[in-house]
Amino acid sequence: MNSLLLFVLNDATFITFDKNNLINSDSEFDYSVFVDLEESQKALSPELTAFTFLFKQPGNFVFKLNDVDDKITIDNYFYIKIMDASSACPEFGPFFPPTETYFTKTGLRERD
Repeated sequence: MNSLLLFVLNDATFITFDKNNLINSDSEFDYSVFVDLEESQKALSPELTAFTFLFKQPGNFVFKLNDVDDKITIDNYFYIKIMDASSACPEFGPFFPPTETYFTKTGLRERD
């Protein structure tokens, strides 16, 4: 919890929250700042080169690059698992490839 992530942006490519992805675990997650980011980056002259977000609650979150369709590819999607303070990561990370092995180890799965 209280995990801060920094996203580096450019004019053409930025991150969006994949609100319909079944791996997202928090249906009440307020992703409005990511909608605002998308609108800002689509402006004629986007000004942001970096974007930070503080995750305040544990959960699974799926993001994708803005310039991809709905095909899931390793290069265009990324998955974040925010764990509570009493949890321990299964391996030294903090980043792991999006494989079935790491999904299982970290508990990333489709919501019920």
